[in-house]
Amino acid sequence: MILSQNRKFYFYFLCSFIWFLLIIYLTIFYKINSNYIIDFPYFDKIVHFSLFFIQSTFITKTYISRNLNSKKLMTKIIFYLLIFCFSVEFIQIYIPYRSFEILDLTSNIIGLLSGAFFVLFLESKI
Repeated sequence: MILSQNRKFYFYFLCSFIWFLLIIYLTIFYKINSNYIIDFPYFDKIVHFSLFFIQSTFITKTYISRNLNSKKLMTKIIFYLLIFCFSVEFIQIYIPYRSFEILDLTSNIIGLLSGAFFVLFLESKI
């Protein structure tokens, strides 16, 4: 049983770390090619929501797989992920080909909260 829990923990930890690096790459280093822009209004907001939804899902599953008290840790998880959301968006102010947008930040936060509470909802049903 403990070996199974360790495997879950390391699996979710590795996924969240890889996803973290993907978010950093896409939001800071990736340069958008104007030839491949999707003509769908607010498509980037959906992408921001999805990136942070998945990130918070992985991180929440990582903590839960360690059987830690999820009610107390949820505030820590959300706090650190909020810092990450704000940091990623504010760093874009200083990047020439990026820009800070309040709607991107809002999408990040909504995705973060949705992912964390989605996992808690699923875990409470099981």
